[in-house]
Order: sequence, then C-alpha cells, then structure tokens
Amino acid sequence: MSNNKFILNIFRFFLILLTQVILLDNIQLYGLFTPFLYILFIILLPVDLPKWLLLILSFITGIIIDIFNNTIGIHAFSLIFVAYLRPFVLKILSPYDGYNSTKELLPYAYGFRWFIKYSFLMVAIHQIILFYIDAFSFKNYDLLLYKWIVNSIFTEILILVVVFATEKRK
Repeated sequence: MSNNKFILNIFRFFLILLTQVILLDNIQLYGLFTPFLYILFIILLPVDLPKWLLLILSFITGIIIDIFNNTIGIHAFSLIFVAYLRPFVLKILSPYDGYNSTKELLPYAYGFRWFIKYSFLMVAIHQIILFYIDAFSFKNYDLLLYKWIVNSIFTEILILVVVFATEKRK
C-alpha cells in the first residue's frame, strides 16, 4: 500500500468512525433501524491488504463502535466475521481479469453492478450476524428478519450515497 493510500485510509477510518459515533448512532428510525456506515471502511480497504491486518483493523473498528454503544463486542465480532469472509466474497465476485492492486474497490474501478453486489453482500452478512448476536435467539425471527432486510437496505443506500458523493472518478 502506497503512502497516499495509507493516509487516505487513515482519513477514511477517522471520518467514518466519527460520522458513525456522533451522527448515525443517534439516528433510529422507528426505534428499530440504525444505519451502520462503519462497515464501509472494511469494504473499501485494498484487495492486497494482508488478512491478519484486515482482521486487526476490523477488530479495532468494531471495538471502538462497541465502546461508544455500550455493547459487549457484537460490532467487533460481526465486523471480524465479515472481514474473515471478505476474501471469499471477493473471489466469488472476481472480475474476469482479476483485481488490480492499484485500483480501489469502488464503482468506477469495477463497475456499478459489481460494487452493489459486493457491498450489499458484505452489508447483509454483517447485519444478520449483528442482529442475531444482539437478539441471541430465533424467538422473534420475523422481527429479526425484518430488521435485517430493512437495515441492510438502509445501510446500503447510505453507503452508495457516501461513495458517490465523496469519491471522484479517476
């Protein structure tokens, strides 16, 4: 990872976490839905990032969110789980010519449809793990399913808005 990408990712990390903690954690639609933008940091990390570093960054991101939300590791666990599955998701969605380590995982690099598939799959996995651990039962599976679907869609829309508003085409 070059110095410019390293600095960009540090900036993204702090900006996304500040936005999540200060703004988004205070937004609850109907008392059920909170957008979880912090997963975007893991989604946008470079493809060639070592897996151990990806897992550590996921843990740090998740535990910071847990500290500010007074949750006991559910965000850290769900983000580590997603980070662990990320290489498999990238392999499944791999373009014909593979990934270019100089390109970021953004719509302009691999296409809008590819980015939606990739980001939504990551978000959906994250959300189902997060909500299941939070509920820790299938007692109210209909509410769990409803929260998972709506929150995944809401988070994905927010991610797309942020990506298209902040990333310039290269």
